[in-house]
Amino acid sequence: MGQNLSGYQFPDDHDNNLHKILDLIPSNASILTQNDIFPHISGRRNAYVFPFSSTFENPTDFIPTLRTYISEVEYILIDWSSDPITSIFLFELNVTEQFGLLAEADGTLLLKRDYFGSPILFVAYTKIFNVHDLLLVNGQVVKDEKSGNPVLHHSTLDNIDDFWYGPGFFLSSGHYFVDYSIKISGSTDLNILQLAIIEWPAVTNIEMSGSQSMWFVPKLL
Repeated sequence: MGQNLSGYQFPDDHDNNLHKILDLIPSNASILTQNDIFPHISGRRNAYVFPFSSTFENPTDFIPTLRTYISEVEYILIDWSSDPITSIFLFELNVTEQFGLLAEADGTLLLKRDYFGSPILFVAYTKIFNVHDLLLVNGQVVKDEKSGNPVLHHSTLDNIDDFWYGPGFFLSSGHYFVDYSIKISGSTDLNILQLAIIEWPAVTNIEMSGSQSMWFVPKLL
């Protein structure tokens, strides 16, 4: 949701894309979704919310409960850009063996049971990073009238340390394009920048934290 100067929330492009996907779901269809999307479908008779925020008296109840929800629904709606943990949980249970991607828009995925065709709606996910998303190793933030607050690196033959690290960011499986804007002080025949884009696959472990007196809550490690 966007936010104006008064602090009120107003729909942004991401919300508009979510509503386009919601319009694809029949009103009588059963659906499982995450906590922040559930208010949009809570009026349905067969609407389920991902039980991550629920508590369980028995720590072994969580996975069977989630599997039961999955088995009961025709659609699964998740937004990995706002809740990557829910997405990881679901894909760890191999939902793609039963569900296919019906639509994807700006990080929101609509899965339909026994659908394995091409998505009928696709809007690419776009993310813009700035200096606040980076860990500077050898550089500084400067002022520039045209580009705002770029990071500056004084390059010398003796200074070959990394410029920055990051941003670390969760993305679902897919094809992505990365663009960088670079300004240099003069021409050179040397390499300007060498980028290292590193992928870490999601390796997860589910732990039920709590006790018999406090009940148990699933935690993703």
